[in-house]
Amino acid sequence: MEEASKLLSTIDLDDYTIKEVQNGWETTEKRLGGPKMAGEEVFGKLKAELPRTGGMLKRSSTVWHLLNELLQSLSDPKVVQKKLEYIALRHMNADITTADVEVFKGILLEVCASKLGGLMTPEFQFGLGQIIVAVGMSLAKTHEHYAQRLKLLTECWKEVNVTEDDEANENAEEQHEHAQGHAEGHEDAQQDQSDAALNNMEKGENDAHGQWRKDDNMNIPKTFAAMARFNAAVMGTGDRMWFADLLYSMESLVPHIGNIDRVQEECDVLTLTLAKYEKVNLKEFRSVMFASLRSLLPSSWCLEHENAWSWFWSIVEKQVEEKRAIASHHNQCLKSFLARMDEEATNTFKLKVFDTFFANCEESQLYLRAANKRLMYIMGRILTIMGDIYSKTHQAVIALSGLGLLHAGHGVPEDLVRPFVAAFMLCMKEACPDETLYDGLWWTLDLIGRIFIRTLAEGSTPVIIAINKNTSKELKAAVANAPRGEREVILLKVQVGNESMSPLIWAIEKGALESAGAILKDLLTMRADRGRYYYGMEAIWVRHPDIITLLCTKAPSLLATLLDGLIWRSKNVKEGMRRVNYYISSMLVSDEGLLTNSLLDLIKHGDPEVVCHPSAIFQADLLWVRLCCLPWALTKLWFCVTLVVFCLAEQYGIVTTDVHSHERFTVIACRAFLYLFSLGQLFAKHAVQTYRAVRRKQMKRLTWCVHVPAYLLQPLSFQLWTFSTSWKHGE
Repeated sequence: MEEASKLLSTIDLDDYTIKEVQNGWETTEKRLGGPKMAGEEVFGKLKAELPRTGGMLKRSSTVWHLLNELLQSLSDPKVVQKKLEYIALRHMNADITTADVEVFKGILLEVCASKLGGLMTPEFQFGLGQIIVAVGMSLAKTHEHYAQRLKLLTECWKEVNVTEDDEANENAEEQHEHAQGHAEGHEDAQQDQSDAALNNMEKGENDAHGQWRKDDNMNIPKTFAAMARFNAAVMGTGDRMWFADLLYSMESLVPHIGNIDRVQEECDVLTLTLAKYEKVNLKEFRSVMFASLRSLLPSSWCLEHENAWSWFWSIVEKQVEEKRAIASHHNQCLKSFLARMDEEATNTFKLKVFDTFFANCEESQLYLRAANKRLMYIMGRILTIMGDIYSKTHQAVIALSGLGLLHAGHGVPEDLVRPFVAAFMLCMKEACPDETLYDGLWWTLDLIGRIFIRTLAEGSTPVIIAINKNTSKELKAAVANAPRGEREVILLKVQVGNESMSPLIWAIEKGALESAGAILKDLLTMRADRGRYYYGMEAIWVRHPDIITLLCTKAPSLLATLLDGLIWRSKNVKEGMRRVNYYISSMLVSDEGLLTNSLLDLIKHGDPEVVCHPSAIFQADLLWVRLCCLPWALTKLWFCVTLVVFCLAEQYGIVTTDVHSHERFTVIACRAFLYLFSLGQLFAKHAVQTYRAVRRKQMKRLTWCVHVPAYLLQPLSFQLWTFSTSWKHGE
């Protein structure tokens, strides 16, 4: 960006100072234990001193690498300006002040002084201070220049993508606030009854006009995607196959316009997506985009919006147009490389990549311990994704998101990705002497590496990191600064693109039961904020309806923790009694209004302590008293009635020998009653269940060519069916 280059501060140091800075920086890094430990040391102190910088320093090792690269290039002013511009554009959203720069400068010099001691020269101190000030002022000026544009783009995008559910939630909150205000000002409201009546009349007229306008505009699109499709159809561009891909990419481009790395990544992915089409006219989409935005923002649209969106689209269009021509070339390079190797050569190449990786990066051996067959499968999966990134771009990105989440769950650091890419390229050069293929293969692997690193970093949340350490202390520290209303979100869901993972389930499956127990305790702890309470019971069952089944099979020791959290006991004692609340609604009834299998799973688990837990006992008592007692009693009463009738029929049938006697009518009546109301009931029940089983295709093979409903093969149902079919024989 030409504008950004004018906002940068200059770094003017003599050669001796540059040498002192580089030597001192290298010594400090070694004594801190490497780039990763150095980043955690310095930026950990910065986060403690300035908590609001935590969002900017999610990847401390990456920030340390950026500073390291900047210091290593001090001897070349042009490279320094490029590095400085990249750092500034990567942090356009970072609101940096002069005071923040001075704080970071003091922390960094303090850490360097503690490690260098007498080796810390005045030249090193002066030079490093000048560099930090230049970087900080560049960040501050860049943010100040682009802040208004970024804010406009973000607010516009949120406004044009408001759904009906979002509007309903906003209206509900407004009504709630209005109700609270009305309750607080009840006394003043009595004095303004005449004004209220007038307002009600005006409101009624406005509602009538509003309803007319609502009916008139019922089919007008309300979101950007819907409006863009509508305008594209009107402008005659709705039949373009690439139009949907551009709409899909907008969902990732606009929210992340403040991060140049993410914009570059999304533009590269968009380039590969559009490479499948022979002709793509981005100017047509630009016209549709502006027409849609003006239609959705008729009252607020102004020249500033026009300039902001023009700036955004110029960035996207420039990067896509530059890469479109070379995308097909890169794809052909990958195909040529894979075609040169037969199966044996491919297997040798796969193993050699990992051998080189392990030799160059010893830390990788701590995270990857597998047999050669498994390593070959992993490498084959990587080659498959490299091919799919051109032919099935969206599916490949989703697969990379899932892999990033998986590796984040295992605690794999992102610092291992670059050495793996380097090992791959080194082995590729040995296996393929054709240098014309190198650029294409490097670009493909670099794109996959960037996507994987991003998803790995997004998935490595403080909660996931704490789960890998498996201590309740670390987990409590990870959620200590989270607001009350957001704890259930960060403890139950980690979202990366279209893929998501539950930290609670991951902790259970990984065997980190101490962390899983801490998560359950945190979610099931009631927290109050004035008149609002936060309690994560419903969130647990909404996210994991089978939580009881999962705990019974994989973590039985956590059942007591979960059941304890469903009970609230009052601290106030009255007449030797205190109030107890059981929050078991989600455990008892599902979202569909059906009974869950929670109690049945607890009974099958067979642990007396769990079955005798107050929550389980209360649930069983509630089911028995409110639901099961009366039907059970009526069923047994009906059974007794039919049994008495059956005995009477048998008695008269045995005692009576005269076929012309009047007692034979009693036998006929009793047997008719049994056939119609008892046996008939069984036949009707089985007929309905058989019909449902046939419609749902729930059939099982009984013999070679005979299929019966699956429910009949259950022990109890089979006995009832046998009893009903043999009834007449018993008579």
